[in-house]
Amino acid sequence: VSAVDSGNLLGALWALEHGLDEMMHAPLLDGKAFAGLADTGEIMKQAVTQAGIAGFCHQTLEALLRDWNAPPSGIVDMLRLQRRMAINVRSVVAAAEVTPWAGELEEQVAAWIAMTDRYLTWIEILAEKTLEELAPLGSEALLAILQDLSRAPSMHDLAHGQVSSILILNAIRSEISADAPPLAAWLDRVIAAYTTAQWLAGETLGMGTRLIEDVRKLSAALDMRFLYDRDRKLFAIGFNVSTDVMDDSCYDLLASEARFGSFVAIARGDVPLEHWFSMGRPYGAIGRQRVLLSWTGTMFEYL
Repeated sequence: VSAVDSGNLLGALWALEHGLDEMMHAPLLDGKAFAGLADTGEIMKQAVTQAGIAGFCHQTLEALLRDWNAPPSGIVDMLRLQRRMAINVRSVVAAAEVTPWAGELEEQVAAWIAMTDRYLTWIEILAEKTLEELAPLGSEALLAILQDLSRAPSMHDLAHGQVSSILILNAIRSEISADAPPLAAWLDRVIAAYTTAQWLAGETLGMGTRLIEDVRKLSAALDMRFLYDRDRKLFAIGFNVSTDVMDDSCYDLLASEARFGSFVAIARGDVPLEHWFSMGRPYGAIGRQRVLLSWTGTMFEYL
């Protein structure tokens, strides 16, 4: 049993649990999505330039990068940008020929649009009407609509129906006749689209919640203490299950891939805090800069 594998698994489970929980409570769409597209677009730009692809639409890609690096703040404008950029992305990907990063960009854009189609089409319908057209709904409804048009809900809020404008619009719709023009038909479209999105969000939230529970159970069952050498205050490199003997060597450097496991094991109370300060911190120097040294100096160890 390898200590580094056990530690990496423990650290990965901890990161997965907290990452899933954060994702469920974060806005479904915000500027981070466009920042990710910008990163992929920049890499694709470098790949296309290096490959010297003739006839590539550099201006179209530059326009996309400008939009992604400075996206709008409101959810409605984000959704409009997302719809608008899809056409340009297709032309850029087609012109990039077989560049692998073109495929990556295409998949990312498709994933974000699929997410929008699944959870946020009701916002696009909600934004169809002007303030003048919505005035008959009353000031309370107007304020709630404006608030919900400024920021996307989280998966948690959408699944639990915690969207104030929809609650108000549902109440208004129940009080007017089916043939009352022109807002009745629009209200029906908004409510129907939201109901579908809420159901889908509930399904996804349920799967996420079950996954978090499974991760917690697996993490709780993973005990790092049998690999801990209390005399050296370090984790052994591994344990030989065939001979029932722990390895003599230890992970003794802070700049090691085993560090994440150490951090989480300390946080869980499996090993004492003194373990963290028992790991070596040798330094080298490059000019006037001090550099923490790992065992072999690989990027893997530092990451």
